[in-house]
Amino acid sequence: RLEKEGLRDIVLFYGEAGDPKHAIEYFRSIAGQDANSYVEKLAYLYVDVGNREAGRSLFNYLVSENPTNPKAFDYKFQIIKAYSNATKTREFREELYSWVHNFAPGGAWYEANQANTSLIENANKHRELTLKNWILTQHQTAQNTKAKFSQSLAYDGYQVFLKEFPSSTSVSDMHFYFAELLYDMDKFDEAGVHYRWVVENAPNSKYGLEAAKNIVITFEKNLPKDNEIAKVVGKSIDPVPFSPKVENFLSAAKWYLEKFANTPKAAEVKFRVGRLHYQHNQFDEAEKLFREIIQNHSKTKYAEYSANLLLDIYSLKKDYAGLEKAGKELLSVPSISESAAGKDIKGVLEKSQFKKAQDLELEKNYQASAEEYEKFAQQNPKAELSTAAIFNAAINFERAGFNQKAMGYHQATLASNNKSADPLKTKSRRILAKLYQDSGQLEEAAKLFHAAGVEAGKDPLAMNYFNNAAVIYEALGQHKEALANYSEYYELNKKSDRYEVLFQVAQIHRRLGQKSQATEQFEEFLNHTELSEKSIE
Repeated sequence: RLEKEGLRDIVLFYGEAGDPKHAIEYFRSIAGQDANSYVEKLAYLYVDVGNREAGRSLFNYLVSENPTNPKAFDYKFQIIKAYSNATKTREFREELYSWVHNFAPGGAWYEANQANTSLIENANKHRELTLKNWILTQHQTAQNTKAKFSQSLAYDGYQVFLKEFPSSTSVSDMHFYFAELLYDMDKFDEAGVHYRWVVENAPNSKYGLEAAKNIVITFEKNLPKDNEIAKVVGKSIDPVPFSPKVENFLSAAKWYLEKFANTPKAAEVKFRVGRLHYQHNQFDEAEKLFREIIQNHSKTKYAEYSANLLLDIYSLKKDYAGLEKAGKELLSVPSISESAAGKDIKGVLEKSQFKKAQDLELEKNYQASAEEYEKFAQQNPKAELSTAAIFNAAINFERAGFNQKAMGYHQATLASNNKSADPLKTKSRRILAKLYQDSGQLEEAAKLFHAAGVEAGKDPLAMNYFNNAAVIYEALGQHKEALANYSEYYELNKKSDRYEVLFQVAQIHRRLGQKSQATEQFEEFLNHTELSEKSIE
């Protein structure tokens, strides 16, 4: 007994003063076949005092001596505990992963000890819990620091866990956590795989619904940007095939909508699918989806978005009749008509009707264009574009040869109190003056030419308007008005031909019996002009 006690004391002494590298040889020399029991005590001692390298070496020796020893599991666990403050080291990961794997069901140790149910149960629990806690710690660190090294550690750990513990009660949680890590690492395709595993295998778990939502979000992250799609599609409205990334998203979205058609997110997912079809000019399917959203999710913002894009499809196809019909249908839905989208739809309907008239104008179908502008102005008297429609109707009725109608709409432009009409009044006044002249309404023409001259100010065109007014007033025998407009013309015209008008002024004075004024103007005329037919006359 004294000999054994002495050997125990030697363990303590050797732990303080001996060389760990020679420990096995030393205890064999003094304890023979019982050496390993003392090596075991020394290994525990080394771990307790923090000499983890020595402890690791001796525990690994003991496992190698008897790999199926029931104590082998704890020997390995002691090594892992020794490295618990150095969990990022390669040595720790090597020991952790080998411990988890080598003591798993199917291994030699497990088969040799499976009759010891308490030992096996405890081993399984410790393996799973230790690995899980380490992984989640690395994942938390990765979330806090965004460090790629921590992400990599957690990534490897999740793969080991899912391989070693496929039947764990927490496996669905671990799949979800792994998906979250992959998402943070921008590994969206891989993340989608694990989100889908949760939904398909544990739909009622605490992360089931969230995983389902995240599947679609994950694949959406891989979608090309709007400007990239627009670049591929160009200005054509012909259907364009989907890229593989878009196909992946559409497949995930279809799967989601089949399983979760009645969830709050269904409207959003369906809208994103519809919008992708819209962006790729696949209008038939897009229209179908937008109508479903409007009908089944009318109180969501996606119904409003869908309404706008639905109308835009008709606009792109220049199907104005279809657009008008669809717009009226949409406005019959209270939640749409009373929303901000309702106001937008009314605006779209107005603009589409106006656009129809513009397109006819570009096609040089002036009569039809004028009639569409006329219809627009009559149906939308308070619309912002109403004034422009009235003016455009006047222009196109004149082009089509309907001068009477053209004059009526130019008059309406001049009579408008809408500020938007102000920049158009100048054009209408000038055009209407000419139309009056051509239709024989000379006095009205003269008044407008005079008004146009006054309005033109220093514009070089002003003198022409005054001259036109003067000529017409002279023809009408309204000499006073003719003289006034000739005077305005003379003052504004700085060219040599300005003196020609002096002859006309002299003639008016002569007709009026104003001989002195006539003589004065004739003399002025002769002083500034060479001999001509007029001077000879």
